[in-house]
Amino acid sequence: MQTLTKEQIFSITPESLSKYSLYHKVEKFLENRGTTIQRLAEQYEYPEDSRYLLNFDWKLLFEKCPNEFKSLYTPKRRQDTRNGVEFSFDILCGELLEERVIRMFNQSAEHEQKELRLIVTGKDKKRQILMSSDDDEYKNIDTVVVDSITKKAKLRLEIQHSFSDSKYTSVKIPLRWKKYPTLRSVKGALLFIRLDTETKNSQFVLIDVLKHHRIEESENVFHKKGYELYLNEDEKFMLFNSNNLYMKLKDLIESRKK
Repeated sequence: MQTLTKEQIFSITPESLSKYSLYHKVEKFLENRGTTIQRLAEQYEYPEDSRYLLNFDWKLLFEKCPNEFKSLYTPKRRQDTRNGVEFSFDILCGELLEERVIRMFNQSAEHEQKELRLIVTGKDKKRQILMSSDDDEYKNIDTVVVDSITKKAKLRLEIQHSFSDSKYTSVKIPLRWKKYPTLRSVKGALLFIRLDTETKNSQFVLIDVLKHHRIEESENVFHKKGYELYLNEDEKFMLFNSNNLYMKLKDLIESRKK
């Protein structure tokens, strides 16, 4: 767990971030889709602290959001070997990808007058720099599928992204240590999206965690202890788009009624 000084934070640029930082992959992914991390954060009306960080504007972050700036050199349990800035970039870039999925899905569903929507609950919906050192937030499943008319919750959904150059294939996928038991306890589902940085042909699989799966513990899931979940034969990756995702969510929700 690395700590930083104010001077070290002020010197950080995109080039000085670790090559393993999610920032670089998300930047390339969005570039190939005609946008940027900074543009999306502004479009999605992220709070000023997050936008200052994503713009590497350390002076404004320090002056206007002193508590959030201070949190960058306050160690957090979940940051493992990353420093506070790298950890915050990984969290915010991951949330940006999640927000992109939610907005694409909802815009399509609203346009076609479909009933289901995705909403974000809990602290994650603020999209701010993480202040708390408490890692309980990782146990929460904050995305919820709701009925747009009744607002009734239909399904809790964990959205997880990976990139096509990762070690994970169409056979098994990674899960953080606390996510799998939490998903099962809330009778949720896992939406796993495999992003392609070179083309626009990303893929996804929707996993009903209440079904039996082969699960193995691993010491190297996102560089820490976690699970590897093996997909069943009927769980296949398919082209990611809002219509395909809607169909799969609708089918899963209907199957739970039987």
